[in-house]
Amino acid sequence: MTRPLRRRALAKLTALLFLALGLAWYFLVCRGAEPELQRLREQRAEVESALAEKQSQLLKIRRIEAELEAAKTEPGRYMPSYSAEDAEVLFLNRILKPALNYTLAFHPLSRDGDQVRRGFSLDFFAASHGDAAHIIQQLETGPCRCRVGDISCSPAPGQPEGTVSVSLNAVFFETLVGGQADAGLP
Repeated sequence: MTRPLRRRALAKLTALLFLALGLAWYFLVCRGAEPELQRLREQRAEVESALAEKQSQLLKIRRIEAELEAAKTEPGRYMPSYSAEDAEVLFLNRILKPALNYTLAFHPLSRDGDQVRRGFSLDFFAASHGDAAHIIQQLETGPCRCRVGDISCSPAPGQPEGTVSVSLNAVFFETLVGGQADAGLP
């Protein structure tokens, strides 16, 4: 029974063999690799998400570094040594020149380590909201460290139209470093 195969039968047998090999390859290799490919796709998505987050953090860090560099070149506000009350009163007198009238009252000093806080209350009349805002801005951005709070602004009774009455509390910050300590410290 060893009859030679005809060409046509041999071609069919070869095609059938290649088809069987292809199906075996698909089911064993391709379909077996699908879960691994899916896991790799998920890992890729996680890595891309983490990369986007890190890039966002890097942009924030670069922005902060740029702000710090810009702050280094700006003239800084210094914290004067204790006993700078005269300089602070002169500063207040200078910035309050546009005010129509003002009342200034200093509170008792408070101390935290080497830092001294000199609180004060300020009431003034200004010709307009713009003048009042300018005075407050000068307080906050002036050469002495000052924090302004508890601001109230209202139309001034008994004053010309547009005049505003402003009340605020603020604090000058001073340091004991380089200053003269005296009996007035808490």
